[in-house]
Amino acid sequence: MTAYALEELTSPEAGRLGAEGAIGLIGTAAVEQHGPHLPLGTDAIIARHLAHEVAERLDQPAIVAPVLPGGLSSHHLGFPGTVDLPKAVFDGYVRALLDTYDALGVQTVAVFSAHGGNFGALAELTGQHGGVRVIAYTDLQRYIRVMMAAAADTGLHAPETDAHAGGLETSQMLYLHGEDHISFSPDLEGYVAAEPGWLERLVADGMRALSPNGVLGRPVGATAVAGAAICAALADELAAWVRMSQAAQ
Repeated sequence: MTAYALEELTSPEAGRLGAEGAIGLIGTAAVEQHGPHLPLGTDAIIARHLAHEVAERLDQPAIVAPVLPGGLSSHHLGFPGTVDLPKAVFDGYVRALLDTYDALGVQTVAVFSAHGGNFGALAELTGQHGGVRVIAYTDLQRYIRVMMAAAADTGLHAPETDAHAGGLETSQMLYLHGEDHISFSPDLEGYVAAEPGWLERLVADGMRALSPNGVLGRPVGATAVAGAAICAALADELAAWVRMSQAAQ
């Protein structure tokens, strides 16, 4: 139906939407290094776009929260510009939004992330918060599979490790941020070996230990067309998840 940005509503408008049965939607993200070619705010830009696209696909109005400019990014601290929020700050922001939705009379709030590092924290937030039922999208592997399948349909076949600043996210940013703003060398390549335990090593030792240039995957082949397909597929996936979660109530 319709997306309503919380920060753009007046207080009476927000109260009316809550009373009329609007759903709450919280997108989370990060501000962190994305290789030598993508903005630090890549995840936040994607999350803002997805939140509004998801809202437009739902069967009821949605009040969309502002995206917090930061996330859980300790594994990226080896690179300049990364903002790593203490978990208490991240959790506190989401819970403050849940309090706001509760006061508005919103009964269901859906939370998702465009940054892989937040998925574990979101799982801990699922459940009841005052009068609000909180649902959180926590299947990171499925999220990445949706991206890869959508990219493949356009001819972009990403390597298994393409989870950060590779062809998938570069395509999204070519679409969302503009082809005039994104450039990279055709030989730019990050970590593609996919050795056993590589994800565990990423978490334990940080991104720089795995990929000195901060890229997982290979940006070459990225296109705005693929980016549009990836974003649409993710919005469809998240909207379907919200509807399914509501039907299970």
